[in-house]
Amino acid sequence: MKSISLLISWLLPFASYSQSGGTAIVAVRYVFLHIQDTTDRSAVTRENMVLYLGGSASVYTSLDKMNRASEMRLGYESAMRELGKTPDPLYRPIATVSYFKEPSVSRLVTVEVAAGKAYTFSESLPVIDWNIEQQTKTIGGFPCQKATAAFRGRRYTAWFSTKLSYNNGPWKLGGLPGLILEAEDDSKEVVFEFAGLDDVSAQQVALTPEKDAIVTTPAELQLLKDAIRKNPSVMHPPGAAGGSVRGETSAKSAMSPADKKKEFNNPIEKSL
Repeated sequence: MKSISLLISWLLPFASYSQSGGTAIVAVRYVFLHIQDTTDRSAVTRENMVLYLGGSASVYTSLDKMNRASEMRLGYESAMRELGKTPDPLYRPIATVSYFKEPSVSRLVTVEVAAGKAYTFSESLPVIDWNIEQQTKTIGGFPCQKATAAFRGRRYTAWFSTKLSYNNGPWKLGGLPGLILEAEDDSKEVVFEFAGLDDVSAQQVALTPEKDAIVTTPAELQLLKDAIRKNPSVMHPPGAAGGSVRGETSAKSAMSPADKKKEFNNPIEKSL
């Protein structure tokens, strides 16, 4: 990892990079904290995330799941070689939720795996009405300024740095005159903590969505995820059998009291 001063001087020239999609130049690491069940606020989900940034596109995804996928890939290749077989070059042991942003065309593409299949849908890049304030602080050696906004049912405080000339940030957050390094909602139920910044220009990380993903809608995908969460054996992919998820009623009736206590009741987006 380069020093902060070298990274700043190295990042700025790429602001005009215009190749569609392209590859990542820098990776911003975050720790994502989320209270998924408000009846048990001590149970905080923690996940290491990464935002890959290019000049005209970005992708935000789970670093933990990528690392596990890499480990599984190595295990798969080793097992295939022991069997005297050639590993499938298209083998994908694990995928995760990924958010692809293309600010130049105001496009946000979500790719998510459910029931072993990848689904995707596109929407306009959210426009967040930020209020930039005068308060400042330093995060990871970068001077940052405070901004606040209401977004998807929560009110966020974000800290962005104009020294990093990307109007981007973790998850769906962005639109400030600099990279968002930290953000949290007022209830501290959703938190993005800055964990580091790395030069990945030599790694050829593609900033393009999965082309083979099944096109769906947010509503259909949510139905599938809810059905799987409540009863993993009751599921029908979006677009199949009339494009809906069946068996939701039976899934609810099959839940035990213990299962209901673990029910996910606090999504990041409280409203659309």
